Amino acid sequence: DNFEQVMEAAPELSNLLEACPNLRLLVTSRELLRVRGEVEYRVPPLAEREAVDLFCARSGLEPDETTAHLCRRLDNLPLAVELAAARTSVLSPAQILDRLSKRLDLLKGGRDAEPRQQTLRATIEWSYGLLSKEEKAHFARFAVFAGGCTLEAAEVVADADLDVLQSLVDKSLLGHTKDRFSMLETIREYASERLEESGEAERVRRRHAEHFLVLAEEAEPYLRHLSREWLDRMEREHGNLRAALDRFDGWGETQLGLRLAGAVSEFWDERGHQTEGRRRLEGALRADDRPTAARAKALVGAASLALSGGDAAMAQLWAEEGLGLHRRFGDALGTASATLQLGAAVGNQDDYSSAREILEESLQRFHDLGDQHSTLVAARYLAWAYHGLGDLEGERLLLEENLGRARELGNERMEASMLGALAMIAVEERRSAISTHSRMC
Repeated sequence: DNFEQVMEAAPELSNLLEACPNLRLLVTSRELLRVRGEVEYRVPPLAEREAVDLFCARSGLEPDETTAHLCRRLDNLPLAVELAAARTSVLSPAQILDRLSKRLDLLKGGRDAEPRQQTLRATIEWSYGLLSKEEKAHFARFAVFAGGCTLEAAEVVADADLDVLQSLVDKSLLGHTKDRFSMLETIREYASERLEESGEAERVRRRHAEHFLVLAEEAEPYLRHLSREWLDRMEREHGNLRAALDRFDGWGETQLGLRLAGAVSEFWDERGHQTEGRRRLEGALRADDRPTAARAKALVGAASLALSGGDAAMAQLWAEEGLGLHRRFGDALGTASATLQLGAAVGNQDDYSSAREILEESLQRFHDLGDQHSTLVAARYLAWAYHGLGDLEGERLLLEENLGRARELGNERMEASMLGALAMIAVEERRSAISTHSRMC
């Protein structure tokens, strides 16, 4: 058991196995032995139900949502769950949750526990103490990532070496699934302390924030065209994007925060993070009202999210300011986008006549830019304005024309939207025909 403390003896096991053909060895270790005949069997954290059952068995409490949430916050680690259960003699599960920011020292076991297992800190320190100097540096730097990262990000932000990362994975201090490295939050808390002590914390955190700003701005045009690949990628990096935004805010780097928030606004809107996105964008806009290109982009994003939240009046204010700035800076794409949001905001306040004029301008601007996807979107909004004006024939002609373009471009999302709208026109016309027939009778 715990063979990692005598790893230099691993070759002797191979000799023993060769001398005794019928011998089988079951070895527990926090890292691979790397000897002939070794078969790895990784022991993952408990499943959530198992973790809750363990907590309840040790604490004598009944399972509930608070207990389940506590176990999730503890990464469903058996030792962490057991230590938390030991605290229930003086703290409720809710009180333990409130204090989890200090989990490394909060959770303590009894006097009969192994010294290295009496607290989470002691347990992690046991593994940390076995690392080489280079492994310790990598371990500390990795704490900067929230929700894991790709190899590329680890190399750029943390000067990571692949062999060292592999060693940390083998020692169970990092996880690796598909193309991402990850670290349990319980371990990350300890790694963050080591990063603070290293003297590298500020440098690594700045490189992290700047890297994810670059990534967000690279993703922006693909997000605007609703690329599933890039939307999925931003979902995986959402924790890192949040961390970067928080760091820019803490450093007073308000323009960088506006750039990042504006770049990912489409992701927030499309993937159901409207409340968080709106809060972050509007907070960034309040923090810095200088008339810059970064503010202009963030204003358009804030308008879109306000519309998604049903606040058309606020959306109109954001869109009007954004439109003015984009025109001032001569940003053709930004002007077209702000015009689109303004038309949608005005239409959502039932002024379909004004909305039609604004959306016609937006459609023309996107057409002149050669932005085929945005041209489809603007035409769809314009058809909606025709509907609001009661011009079903004008709506149908625009939708049918747009449907053909969507099919040519292979844009199944817009094709479905056009078909749905055309179906609703058919239903309305059918109802109108039935109503007229009844009156005639």
